[in-house]
Amino acid sequence: MLKLTLACLLGGMVGWQREAQERPAGFRTHILVCAGACLVMLVSIGVGSPALTGGPRYDPGRIAAQVVSGIGFLGAGTILRQGNIVRGLTTAASLWTVAAIGLAAGLGGAYLLLATFATVLVLATLTLFGLVERRLIARRSLNELRITLPQESAHSLVRFFADRGARIRRIERTPPNPEGVQRLHLILSIPPQVPLADVTHDLLAIPGVREVEWDGMLGS
Repeated sequence: MLKLTLACLLGGMVGWQREAQERPAGFRTHILVCAGACLVMLVSIGVGSPALTGGPRYDPGRIAAQVVSGIGFLGAGTILRQGNIVRGLTTAASLWTVAAIGLAAGLGGAYLLLATFATVLVLATLTLFGLVERRLIARRSLNELRITLPQESAHSLVRFFADRGARIRRIERTPPNPEGVQRLHLILSIPPQVPLADVTHDLLAIPGVREVEWDGMLGS
């Protein structure tokens, strides 16, 4: 019972951080994953001990090993795709790590200290490293652009965005109409210091550009 209680506490600490970030898997989910993994490990130890089961000895790792693969199904449910942006990978990774913490808590002994230390590292990664990432790394926003312009002017867009420090992540083209006008669909990585209003103004200044449409910020 002590091991299960500690597993709930450790899983809840990670889940609380995810809950604060309004992620798909939050407080209760992480507690259940960690406590469930701990219980699986306890059962595995019991099955592997003939003194407890009164029967033959079984490999205690066989049951616990299924947690490592089985947690992938739950983690996949937290991964969401919004347009061209994939979210939830960090939460899926935290669920997988919390399951490992639960297994360590189930082993007991020195592994209880190891599970606690792993929880501290996970919280530091999710919280402190997140702050460092936001402050020290220039985060770029991904924007979706649809633009209509003459076919001969399309090649100038690469240089246009390169001059502004933006990168084209993906580009799709529609066949030009009889007038030689085509519609482009671009996914752009734009530095935060570059205003979209200025980019739009400069795009409309390109000869032949008929339409510029932004679908909004997709995230980073």
